[in-house]
Parts: sequence; C-alpha cells; structure tokens
Amino acid sequence: MNGSPSAAGVLTARAYNKEAGWQIRAHELQKALEMARGAVEAEHTLVTDAWGGKPISIFSEDDAKSRGVFCWAIATHAAVEQLVYTCNGYTHCCEVFEKDVETALREGRPIVQSVVLELLVKLDKLAGFLHRWLPPLRLARKAVDDPTPGSDPRSAEGILVPGNRGKDVLMLDEEDDFVEEWMTWDDDAFRDPASVPDILGPVPTEDPHRKVRLAFTRVYKRWEARTLKVLEFGVDVLEMAGVATGLICPDSRVCMSQTSAYWQDAMRDQRSPVLRAIITAWKEYQVIDSRPVALEDLELQIGYWNFRGLGAPMRMMCDYTGVKWENIPYEVKEKRPGHWVCHEWDKDDRPILMKGNPFAQLPYVRNKATGEVVTQSNAVYLYLGRLLLLSGSTPREQLANEQVLFYIYQVWMETFDLVYPFKQNKDMQAFQKSLNHHFKSVMPAHYEKLESWLRLVGTNYFVSQASPCTADFHVWELVDQHEQMALKHSFRSPMSAFPHLEAFHTSILRDPRLQRYFDGDNYKLPCNNKMAFFQ
Repeated sequence: MNGSPSAAGVLTARAYNKEAGWQIRAHELQKALEMARGAVEAEHTLVTDAWGGKPISIFSEDDAKSRGVFCWAIATHAAVEQLVYTCNGYTHCCEVFEKDVETALREGRPIVQSVVLELLVKLDKLAGFLHRWLPPLRLARKAVDDPTPGSDPRSAEGILVPGNRGKDVLMLDEEDDFVEEWMTWDDDAFRDPASVPDILGPVPTEDPHRKVRLAFTRVYKRWEARTLKVLEFGVDVLEMAGVATGLICPDSRVCMSQTSAYWQDAMRDQRSPVLRAIITAWKEYQVIDSRPVALEDLELQIGYWNFRGLGAPMRMMCDYTGVKWENIPYEVKEKRPGHWVCHEWDKDDRPILMKGNPFAQLPYVRNKATGEVVTQSNAVYLYLGRLLLLSGSTPREQLANEQVLFYIYQVWMETFDLVYPFKQNKDMQAFQKSLNHHFKSVMPAHYEKLESWLRLVGTNYFVSQASPCTADFHVWELVDQHEQMALKHSFRSPMSAFPHLEAFHTSILRDPRLQRYFDGDNYKLPCNNKMAFFQ
C-alpha cells in the first residue's frame, strides 16, 4: 500500500470486529473510490490540454509520417494513448465498485475488500503515470505541429520518457520499444469493462427475531439513559441536602466527616443536566418576577449639568415615554479664571452615589424602584432604552441601535473638542477659524454616512420603522445643536443638502409625544456649558 494515499486513508479508518477481524467502513471505501477516480480524471483533463485541447485519440500516424514527424513523437503519442485507454477501463471499474458499495450499504451485504484496495492502489499509480507523461506529450505535440528538423536542433536527438520503476529512459528516433509498469498489468480484470470483478458478498439470511431484538435494545438503551439521569439528579440533591444540614462539611476543620474526601471530588463534577435546568429556570423566574410590569411602576432621577449636551437625549426619552422622572440639574461656578466648580455635585451628591457605584459621574440615572445607579452616557442611554422599551423590538433593530448610538457619540466628541477650550481651540478666535472647516468638511462627511443609513433603512428613523429609539434621540440632539450653531455664526444649514436627515429632524420636532419637551424649559437650556465658545 506504499505510495497509495487512497488505500492508506481507508486502512487508517478501519475498525476491529471480534467476529470478522479488521473491517473497513463502507462509507470510507466509497469516499476513497471517488477520490481516486477523480484524481485519474483530473490528470486525463491535463493530458487533453497538453495535446492542444483535443482528445488524444484524434491523430493520424500516416499523416504524421508523411510530414516528417520524428518517430519518438509518434511513439510518445501511442504510449500515452494506450495509457489513457487503460485508465478508462480502470475508472469504469471504479464506478461499478462505487455502485456496489451503495448496494452493500442498502442491503447489509459484505464487500470483498482486498479487490477494492488493489484497485485503489492501481488508480493512484495511473494518476502518477499520466502526470509523468505530460512533459514528453507537450514536446511531442510541438513536434507534430512543427516537424521541421531545423526548428529545434535537440529534437532530432530524442527525449526522455518515463520508464519502468520510475526511471526515465531516452527515446531516440528509431527506438519505440520500452516497458512501463502499467503495461504489465495484463492479468487483472480491471481494464476489461466486460469482466469487472464482483465485490458483493452474499445477502445475509433473514433473522426471524431481529425486529424483536432491535426493539428490545432501543427500549433498554432509552430506559438506561433515563435511569442514569434520575440517579445523577438524586445524588446531586442528596449532596446539596447534606451540605445544607451540616452532615457534609467539606471545608470545615472542626467538623470533618468521613465523606469529606468524597465531597471534594464531587464538588469538581458538574451538576446533572436536570438540576442545572431547574436552577437556571428558577434564576430566570426571579429575574422576570423582579421587573416592573409597566412604566407607571418606574420612578427615575436624571442627573446632569444645567445645559442640554449629553443630558438632552435622556430628558427627551423620559418625556417621550411619559415615565415619572425627576430632573437634577447641576450648575457650575467660576471660582477663578479658567477654574469651574460645583459643590452640589462634587461634595454633596457624588460621594453618596459612589457608595453604590464607584464610577459615578455625570450624566447618571437612578432607578428609585430598584436603587440602581447607572453612569457613563452610552450605558445610561442603553439602560433607559431597555427600561422604556426604546432599544428596538428585534435583535436586528437592537444591533442597529447600538451601532448608530456609538457612532454619533464619536461625532459628539469631535464637537466637544471644537466648542470647549480644552484641546483643539484655546480662544474664541481659534474657534471661529475652525468653524469653516467644521461645517464644510467635517460635518458633511458625517452627515453623508447618516444620510446613507437612512436611505438604506428606508424610514424617517435610524432604527425602527414605527417610532424613534435610543439612538434617534442622540442623533437629533447633535443635528439640532449644529443647526443652531450654524445659524448663530452665519453658516448655511448643515442638513440642507441631506433630505433624509432633514426629514428625520422634522419628524422628531413635530412628534406630538415630544411637544411637552419642546415647549418646556429643558429644550430652552444652552446647548453647552458656561465655558464653551458656543452655548
């Protein structure tokens, strides 16, 4: 089997049977036959390409001799043609064996495996022979197409062709006698389509008790599995009861029972599937049971600076859903030039909130029903979206909501660097110079992406077709702030060149559920804090 990957592959997949010895699975045999036949057919295709894209059988020896074609070229064609004819017989035999294997699988019949293995070995060898003959065949085709002796001085000296045992031999003008291994395969029955060996064994005798035996085996295995699950569950329950009552003390140095060593091993095992399912269901029930059943059960506190900024989307969401909420605004004061403080936040509220959440900062939301305190703007938006059912009704909408939300936060950070004297602009003059680039290059690039997204979803909202979601409120606030900033500094409306974005802004502005917000004091707040160049 050396040098035959097909035969070696099926031998590595064999299994041992006490009654029949080593056996090869029929599925593995069928796969190996298909692969071996495919390799020979692939090399046959390359032979056709080497012969100018024509079948090897299309050739006239008399015409070639009359045109003065070298004898070695004619002999090379004859050898390859004979090899291809031999391969056709073996591939036909392989196809018959593949059908026999299917029959054996269907009828439960045995297979004469030694004959199949012999065919696999010879198919692999034939594929190798065809491949070795490709270079001589290309030279022969060139000599047939251009038999002029002077075209290639070396062509009259003959060429190297495959010989026996893998050694090449020199074929001269007058020499056409050579022997290759496949030419000696005259004693097998693979090459003759009329006498393909029969590899199917006898049809197994019918067992009168086979159906009863199979039914009993199925019932036995089914109840065996169920019994093991019940025993496993019972052991888990007894272990938990033993720990709860103190009979088993796995970690105690005072109360050491004889079962402690066993318990240490048992603790490494996983709980039974039944017990895991019960515990998981109980935890999910507790989570579901602890959720408010309606918005009326919620009461929220929204904390942020006394301007719109990142707090505006939170306030808009609360007014839109009608939930009961309290606005906690914080006002900064300039203690000295460039130094702003807010004692109500720094010394009063923040230390209290940090006891329940070390990350406490502005903005934050506090759920009075559960005592939860959530900070970080995007986390607050997503939390409110889940509470107020504004995160999307499907996984697809929830994914879209998160993508738009995080993208618009990136745009907000760029705007923050523009309007505050902390990073990009140090004074009003630098800020005014930056506005031209901001409105003519930076924002149009962002608006183009937002416009493309709206065009893609085909609605006036960024997430859902029916109503705005968390991300919509954040996008709207950013767009509206830029409208006001452009108007104040005599720039054209940034969204005038983006009709979908303009329609989105208008639909939010005219939404009846938001009129309380637009008519109230929260919308009239400055867009940014006191130290900003644009408020």
